[in-house]
Amino acid sequence: MKVKEKIVVSGYYGFGNVGDEAILRVLVEELKARFQQQNLEIVVLSADPAETAERHGVRAIDRWSLPQILRELKGASAFLSGGGGLIQDATSRRSALYYLSLIALARRRCPVFIVGQGLGPLRNPWLYRWARRLLRGAEFAMVRDEPSFKLLQHWGLAKEQLALGGDLTWLLWPLRTSPATANAPKGRERRQAEHPFVAVALKGPRARRRRDLRRLQPFQKALAKQLDRLSEELDVRVVFLAFHPREDLALSEAIAARMERSTLVLRPSGLDVREILQCIGRAKALIGMRLHALLFAALMGRPFVAISEEPKVEGLLQSLERAGGPALPHWTTAQLEGQH
Repeated sequence: MKVKEKIVVSGYYGFGNVGDEAILRVLVEELKARFQQQNLEIVVLSADPAETAERHGVRAIDRWSLPQILRELKGASAFLSGGGGLIQDATSRRSALYYLSLIALARRRCPVFIVGQGLGPLRNPWLYRWARRLLRGAEFAMVRDEPSFKLLQHWGLAKEQLALGGDLTWLLWPLRTSPATANAPKGRERRQAEHPFVAVALKGPRARRRRDLRRLQPFQKALAKQLDRLSEELDVRVVFLAFHPREDLALSEAIAARMERSTLVLRPSGLDVREILQCIGRAKALIGMRLHALLFAALMGRPFVAISEEPKVEGLLQSLERAGGPALPHWTTAQLEGQH
């Protein structure tokens, strides 16, 4: 019998975020393809282990259960941290603390690999020093952007330990022409979504900061006005895609309620990734605040406008321009609020 290889994978999985679930899909498929001759077991740390196991065909455990995590790390062949923006304290220090703690636990038990991540910002000096000390001990790091690459170089990772890649969801390219799945929207939603439409993917406040919706009222008013104008001039419906429903749905519904033109709000987190790609591929264009919504539009060859202050979105636009693409429109929320 072949010796079983066990790889433990950590990321923002099991929260219903389309972008992160797409990252996990790519990770699982690439691991299975590269280790198909071996007896491979993939164990994913998830906020919803049952759903993750069913959707991705892996074994999944509770990401908050320290006994389970230690049990799985014992005898693991490797620990993969990634992808996405995990090690940062822009949203909260808890994110960086959680993922750095996992790396610290894993380093004592198996090789650690950083895969498809964008690192930082790390504004807290103590977190910055801890991340530098831990990540210098990684077996290998493949990061998705140049600032992360330069940061790890500055921290002392050797040339053979480090590579500049990209976001893992770029590897979804073969899915863009795949046939639709049985999980497509049904009934009235399917018929409405087939009309000419512009897709809008917003990024709402974190679930525990829902009061921030009040602070976003000027943005809601300005965007609703611009979308009404766009809908009328192009004779299209506006379809909101809540990539992360627990954060995005309330903002999408609030803006849709302010609009005079007909709209549709979809929760794509329950759909297969290829159906989401095909939905964006049918759109006239996409207006997006979420990185992976913009990236999906680029994959499907659809024009898009970015609304964001996040460095990772700016990095995506710059990388597309360097690759020979056009200079793409990019608004901040403050600029949008100033539009009349």
